Amino acid sequence: MSSFTNYLNLLKWNPTTDGEEEFDIDKALNENWDKIDAKIEEYINTINTTIEEFESGINTQIFNFISSISSQIESFEEETNANIADFKEETNNSISNFESQIDTAFESFKTQINSSISAFEETVTAEIEALSEQISKTQEQHKYNLTLESELADNSQLTVPANYRVRH
Repeated sequence: MSSFTNYLNLLKWNPTTDGEEEFDIDKALNENWDKIDAKIEEYINTINTTIEEFESGINTQIFNFISSISSQIESFEEETNANIADFKEETNNSISNFESQIDTAFESFKTQINSSISAFEETVTAEIEALSEQISKTQEQHKYNLTLESELADNSQLTVPANYRVRH
């Protein structure tokens, strides 16, 4: 008597007990081949589905990872660009403030120099006028070459040679 396999339930022809029966090709072979083919197809479909699900899961994870990294890079770029813009603005403001301070200091320096020059000119003019007056008075008393020296207000000395004659 024929028996069946445990897993696929395939017919196992027993030549001892089934030897006198007519061999049924459909029952003994074709149905078994159909069962094997169906099980292999089911197994391959299951494997393909598992692979597709795995690939889909991996692709989703890769996409999510890339999206996350891209988002982080964009945020970093935005933050970096904002920091650069802030730094440029602060630097430009500092430069402008520094230039303004330099301009103010330079103008103050020019004013002080011009004031000092004016004061020096006034002092020199007054000293020259005083010396001229002294020379005029001295010329009346002396008949020889004379060199006049005078110390100015800024502690410098002025030497003026004078050739003159006293007229009577």
